[in-house]
Amino acid sequence: GMKRVLNRIASIAVSAMNWLSPLYGRKRMEVVSTTQLSDLLAQSDGVVVLVDVRSSREREVSLIPGAITAAEFDADAEQHRESLVIPYCTVGGRSLFYAQSMHQRGYDVRN
Repeated sequence: GMKRVLNRIASIAVSAMNWLSPLYGRKRMEVVSTTQLSDLLAQSDGVVVLVDVRSSREREVSLIPGAITAAEFDADAEQHRESLVIPYCTVGGRSLFYAQSMHQRGYDVRN
C-alpha cells in the first residue's frame, strides 16, 4: 500500500544521502542488511552493540532484543570502544547520521 511506497521512497533517499555523504564532509557508511546482522549477532560473542535511535514511541511498538538506546550508549560510550556499533531506525536516515557521528568519534560503526 501507500506506506510501503513511502518507505521505499524514503529508503532510496537515505541511500542517496549516504552515497553523497563525502560531498558534505561525512563518511559513506557501510550498510548491514538484516541477514548480515543476524549472522553477525550469531557469531559476535557480544562484540556487536545495536543502538536503537528511534523515538520511545517507536520502541514501544517493536524492539530488537538486546538493543540499547542512543542515550544508554552515550551514557557509557567508552565501554563500547572495542565493539562494532550498529545503529538502526525505521528507514535508515537517523541511524545514518548517528553512525557518521560515531565514526567521527573513532568507533567501528555500520548502519
